[in-house]
Amino acid sequence: KDKSSMDNKEIEEKEKMEDEEAKKIVESITDSITSGDKKDIEESTRDIVKKASLAVGSLKETEFDIRFNPDDEDGDFYKKQCTLVKDASEFLLTVQIPSFIRDCLDHSGAPMEGMSLCDNLHNRGVNLRYLGVIANMLAKVPQLEYIYSIAASEVITRCAKHLFTSFMQNIELTYLSAAISHFLNCFLSNSSNLSVLLCSFPEERRHKKNKKGGKANNNSKNDSSAQEWASLSPKTLWADLCREASSYYNFSLPSALESQGIDAILDAYSLQKISLLRSFCLKTGIQIMHKEYSLEANSSSQIFSEEDILNIFPIVKHINPRATDAYNFYTTGQSKIQQGYLKDGYELISEA
Repeated sequence: KDKSSMDNKEIEEKEKMEDEEAKKIVESITDSITSGDKKDIEESTRDIVKKASLAVGSLKETEFDIRFNPDDEDGDFYKKQCTLVKDASEFLLTVQIPSFIRDCLDHSGAPMEGMSLCDNLHNRGVNLRYLGVIANMLAKVPQLEYIYSIAASEVITRCAKHLFTSFMQNIELTYLSAAISHFLNCFLSNSSNLSVLLCSFPEERRHKKNKKGGKANNNSKNDSSAQEWASLSPKTLWADLCREASSYYNFSLPSALESQGIDAILDAYSLQKISLLRSFCLKTGIQIMHKEYSLEANSSSQIFSEEDILNIFPIVKHINPRATDAYNFYTTGQSKIQQGYLKDGYELISEA
């Protein structure tokens, strides 16, 4: 018993010694902080914050004050961003786009229509602003003439979508169907004189408002401004489309386009009006009536009327979830069919 009690006392004394040593260490640390080390720590933290603020482009050295100023062209950060963009563009032009063309020649990633072309470019990190450059490269490869037609069609419909967006800005809801049908007629018709037939509903509505004491002068002003879209003609539309393709995609459309209209596009790129119509409607969300339209190249009459426009839906950009295994089987099956292995391609597509 005496030995056990002695051992317990020794253990307690050791614990007390350790506690005292720990207290002394803590006191020494606090004393050093309160004396001179505190200043050193503050200076080091200031230096760290200052370096981090300069790295992220902060306007203040003591805190993160980040403001996006597009007019600031003198900073080092802006110059670094410019060089980074140039390097990325050079990489796309010298590596990614030529590898895409080689894959098309090998039939390992050949697109079948505009949507698959855009997916292939996005998967390689290529922005669609390079569509014109890609189309010009494809024009030099006779084996890829069909992909050249797809790329040219995509450029044309996307430029038409840009013009359509600005065209729809100041249109009243009562004239919406008439304006859309007029734009489609200017886009796909060869007629030089397109008359716009407006429904009588807006006139009747204004007449009723005037009877109830409505403001007739404002209505007449709104009517004149709302019908400015009716002055659009195929010639002006295709002239604007040529400028849009040149400035946005660096792609030159045929010089005979202004005189021949849509016929020059069909002949130069081996396209069909129905494919242009489908692609344009998918990009803009326009729903038209399901019927047989007179889309012949020699037809000079109006193709669409106000009753043909059923609805217009918003197009929201999002990532479509898809099964990667099924998509890989499907694309591999497509490449097998293009290489001539019909049975293997059919089995892969069926499995997908």
